Amino acid sequence: MDAQTGEYIVTATTRLKQKDGVDRVAAIDVSLDGIAEDVSRMSDDRLKVALVNGTSFEILAHVKTERVSHIISESSDNELEAEITKFIKNSKEGMEKSTVYATSSATITASKDSGHLEVAGVIDVGRDRYFVLVTSIKGTDWIVVSYSYS
Repeated sequence: MDAQTGEYIVTATTRLKQKDGVDRVAAIDVSLDGIAEDVSRMSDDRLKVALVNGTSFEILAHVKTERVSHIISESSDNELEAEITKFIKNSKEGMEKSTVYATSSATITASKDSGHLEVAGVIDVGRDRYFVLVTSIKGTDWIVVSYSYS
């Protein structure tokens, strides 16, 4: 969160070529407001969309702004959130295998194209069934998670 504006931001950095023996770094802060607006427009009563850091499992953008910065986990009291977290972790395994496989609560189909991951599946939470799509954003640790009650 930006201390001056109070907005959620992401900082990106990259190392530059040395110049005159000096190490150099370029950095940029990007506001997540525009991304949050896009996520909100993509979500409706049936379809929910979230942008998640695939390494830390922190929600970066969600239709419910109070969910931003929340860390999702397999041990969450919210059963849907716990199953989606498991799905994401299994999706990463699926990316390595590029395969179709099943867990106790999900059937997962994974495809990997030049480092881009797209995984679709169905998860069961109690008596409810959800269609879930996880899509990586190339060159980042970010993933877009879409889910819909079926």
